[in-house]
Amino acid sequence: MADEPITYGWLAEAACRQAAKAAISRRVRVVGDEVVRDAAGLVALLALIGRHARFLGQHAGRGNVASELHHRIETVLTALRPLLPEIAVSEAGVWAAAAGSLGAAHDVLAAQLGPGWEPRGPDAVALRHPNAVATATGRLVGLVGDLIDAADRRAGDLRDRLLEAAHASGDPDGGHRLDSDGPSAVVRTAQALDRLAWLRSPLLSLEMKCAAADRCRSWMR
Repeated sequence: MADEPITYGWLAEAACRQAAKAAISRRVRVVGDEVVRDAAGLVALLALIGRHARFLGQHAGRGNVASELHHRIETVLTALRPLLPEIAVSEAGVWAAAAGSLGAAHDVLAAQLGPGWEPRGPDAVALRHPNAVATATGRLVGLVGDLIDAADRRAGDLRDRLLEAAHASGDPDGGHRLDSDGPSAVVRTAQALDRLAWLRSPLLSLEMKCAAADRCRSWMR
């Protein structure tokens, strides 16, 4: 059997699978550096999704779903940046594989466009078709949904383990003192992860809009 061709759709679907796998991975210990890097990696992938959504929506007409997704992600990233360090997607830990696949998908698509956005490949014309762009955006919406669920689980785990550590030390108020001189790295990370939940409601609306583009789903497979 011939090898499956590496296309935009193949790479984008690989990114979705890899992100879903990373989303259910568990942190063994609550160690400041580890949890901060894991959360920063998740946010680095989210930022990459936002940049790719901006690319998809750049010439798809006003009010397209890709541009809306980019705007929603940027709003959350603005709130997150004071709480977490920025890291390169190549250093994103369990999220690096998904980021690599999505970055490659972006490059495959970008290679089909000239410097003036003139089409140089079969998928390039579709970038100006709102329904086709909505289909591609639907994948990104699913990807962001996995990140939101992962962030929610990780933030909950961090809070539970901080409480367990406080009680184990015989100091039920220990969790409060973590904030006495400014949030600890772990508490600040949980706060940052909580902010991804701001995307949940807008994402449901975007998911419904993208579902209407199913008739174009053969594009970019």
